Amino acid sequence: MRKNNDEKIYKDGVIIKRIWREHTKKYLTTLIGAIVLTIIIAALESYSVYLLKPIFDKGLTTSGYDTLKFLCVQILVVYFVKGWLSFSHSQILNHVSTKTIQAIQYRVFSHLLTLDIPFFSRNNSGQILARIISDCQAVSQIAISFITNTFKDIITCVSMFALILYFSWRLFFVILIFVPLGALAMKTIDKKVNKIERKSANTNAALLSKIAEALQSVKIIKSYNMERRETGALRAMFNQLFHLSRSRVKTTAIITPLTDSLTGIILAIIIVFGGYQISNGSITAGDFVAFLGAWVAMYKPLKSLLHFKTQLRAALVHAERVYEVIDTKPEIVDIPNAKN
Repeated sequence: MRKNNDEKIYKDGVIIKRIWREHTKKYLTTLIGAIVLTIIIAALESYSVYLLKPIFDKGLTTSGYDTLKFLCVQILVVYFVKGWLSFSHSQILNHVSTKTIQAIQYRVFSHLLTLDIPFFSRNNSGQILARIISDCQAVSQIAISFITNTFKDIITCVSMFALILYFSWRLFFVILIFVPLGALAMKTIDKKVNKIERKSANTNAALLSKIAEALQSVKIIKSYNMERRETGALRAMFNQLFHLSRSRVKTTAIITPLTDSLTGIILAIIIVFGGYQISNGSITAGDFVAFLGAWVAMYKPLKSLLHFKTQLRAALVHAERVYEVIDTKPEIVDIPNAKN
């Protein structure tokens, strides 16, 4: 379907716009509902972190027991509501995601039936199945999961950053200094994952093609005692996929120790600097605990955002393969008003 597997035919921005226009836009009302839920969930998460300040400043005193009970009731209500809203949010995304996968697969299959015989001579059934099944699922990830989940992570990070800035702007800038280091590391990892994912997608399609050919020619294989040769060829492809998978996991897994190490450095500096601010009266103990709470609450979505570009790049490789099929035109076209 392409002359050179390493040639970049579709730009990432073009693919994302097409996914929005052709697949995601029809679910706009539902997605807006999911986004509204996301904003409410992020607001409740921020409020639960904010409650740490009055708990430590007012509730944990000899005269603050009634205040502590009232704050605990608020925490129970916040987490109860947040839990059920998160459940509704996940149900909405699952519904839309499943519908999107089915719509894309139906579109690809319907388009394949309009293509002529030379297309199927150049591309065997294994390659075509890879486009319909695994590649179409990747388009759905971009169309639904990445859009809403990434928005959720962004909203959470922004709200937690706002709390951090509110509790101590000096400690806020300590965190801000280290953000470019994480972004630079992710840019390097993203390039490596892009190459691995493209090779993996092509190898997986070749494997499915080989299996389809073997099943179709099983009588010939057995007649000429070619079983060992065929299984050897499949074993070589499985080994190649195994090594590509290990390379992908190794490359993406390095994100965790990098972010954890960076987080440890930031946390140590925050504790030392925060302790100094408490001792000179710049902030209260409640401010510092709430600051740490916001930082901990922000860690997971921030880490997810650092992973996002790598995951998006991998999904775009598969999306590109889907659009190669959709954009393929029949070589033989019926004349206007032709009769069957």
